[in-house]
Amino acid sequence: MRTKTQQWAIMLAVATAAFAALTTSKLFANEAGLDDECAFAACEIAPGGTADFARTFYAGQTYEIVASGSDGARDVDLYVLNSRGQVIKSDTRSNKEARVVFRPSSTGTYTVRLKLARAFGNALCTVIFFKQDGGWNVPHLNVLSAVEKHRAFVATMSLLGHTPRLVRLYGWVMRPGAGVEVKTNRLNYTAQLAIALGDNWATDIDLYVQRGGQLLAYDDDDDAAPVCVFTGSSASTTLTVQYVSGLGPSLILLGIYE
Repeated sequence: MRTKTQQWAIMLAVATAAFAALTTSKLFANEAGLDDECAFAACEIAPGGTADFARTFYAGQTYEIVASGSDGARDVDLYVLNSRGQVIKSDTRSNKEARVVFRPSSTGTYTVRLKLARAFGNALCTVIFFKQDGGWNVPHLNVLSAVEKHRAFVATMSLLGHTPRLVRLYGWVMRPGAGVEVKTNRLNYTAQLAIALGDNWATDIDLYVQRGGQLLAYDDDDDAAPVCVFTGSSASTTLTVQYVSGLGPSLILLGIYE
């Protein structure tokens, strides 16, 4: 029987492997590039449950959105909702992978919703955003570098006797000096560990965690592996990733673990 550590390590491996496989296959085919606002997001979902990701889409730009699930997922559905909560695009086929092509008529904030329609148990569901005729053409080795660092982190924590349970994962392609914010809620009221890891181009990344205007934790050390520990809450929590310095644009993945 697999231990909880093994189960979550496997879920992370499957999710990140899917991310690496989907992104590199599309990028090498020159069909599209990773979106320059948000490239990747993942969340644990219970069978029949949903996860929402709010983000800006721009008028006249064509996006391809791809969703999938880790071991145990049998049917993942994908929806795009406008600011009025109306579904304007969806893929509800009985399939572990869902895809939609979306070209908004107006710039604004939209909600991308993942639904784990059918599964054997909780699954880590991922969504990847591609921009057609634009975006970032990330080299294969850069994708694998960022992914492998998170896998190594999980393996190290497991050897130290902690059971890392991944509950959120976000990814961006960032330039040195740039910063991004992500707002998340419905985190369990227990210790949470956030870590931002980039590909080999990044040399210094900082991380800040805020809630209700209060700074809960931060790591601004001169390294590329910032870690913040804080207590979860159902209220909105803002995590800020600052790409301080590096050799060039870097794929940075932010993970939240319990």
